Amino acid sequence: MKNTGKDYESLVEQVFVQLMEQDSVKNISVERNKTLQGKTTTHEIDVFWEFIVGGIQYSTIIQAKDWTQKVPQGEMLKLKGILDDLPSQPRAVFVTKTGYQSGAIDVAKANGIILYEFREPTDNDWEGRIKTIVITMKAFVPNTKVSIVPDEEWIQSELKRLNVKEINVSISGMENEIYIMNEDGSKWKSMYEIKEEEQKKIGIEKVSNKEVKVEYDGVKYINIDNQDIPRVKIRNILVSLSNGVIEQTTELDGSTMVGYILKNLIDGSEVTFDKDAIIRK
Repeated sequence: MKNTGKDYESLVEQVFVQLMEQDSVKNISVERNKTLQGKTTTHEIDVFWEFIVGGIQYSTIIQAKDWTQKVPQGEMLKLKGILDDLPSQPRAVFVTKTGYQSGAIDVAKANGIILYEFREPTDNDWEGRIKTIVITMKAFVPNTKVSIVPDEEWIQSELKRLNVKEINVSISGMENEIYIMNEDGSKWKSMYEIKEEEQKKIGIEKVSNKEVKVEYDGVKYINIDNQDIPRVKIRNILVSLSNGVIEQTTELDGSTMVGYILKNLIDGSEVTFDKDAIIRK
């Protein structure tokens, strides 16, 4: 199947429309395969752009060539001839995939023609740049538990005083609903608060089943589900601290994010586009 270059022209039009939208210009029209009347003959232009800057109307002709070889000097002289023949004196842009012969570059520079390469990136484009980004993320997952050690001597003393044979020390409820009580019956801290305070002390340190004893002043009690003895004196509050670590590594290949490169061969500037030829912000 013969390469007519029409797909490339369409792609170039799409790219330059995006660039125009970024500039502070008022677009009048962007047309592909536009026929312009010169002073001596007609000329078919791949992309023709008309716009207004500061109240003055300008025009630019864009020639796009999907060639496998470098653009020769003769092709640039042909474009110069078109510019000389058009009475509106437009600016000119030449776009190709494969670059330009030195003579073509000289003609372009001498006549104010802007040269671009628009193509898919090559390995040479990544020299001196970061092509691969490796991101390692570590998530620390706390698994801290609070346990209450009842005062057995106090329990036995209460059983004897109340003439009760035994009790089942059972605690139920959410951590933020279970409170350690002061001797006067007021709330001291919830199980959840105790756990969070101890967890903050170790931060994101990697620990496994590190047991600490919570310091507190005075006598503490905890309410239990028992009619005979509704609360039990606490001997110790123990916290088992554990931080699990989940590690995930993600590798980003920059070459998969860049589909095309538009390089200005006159000033050396570059713009990158994704696989859909959408400009990358």
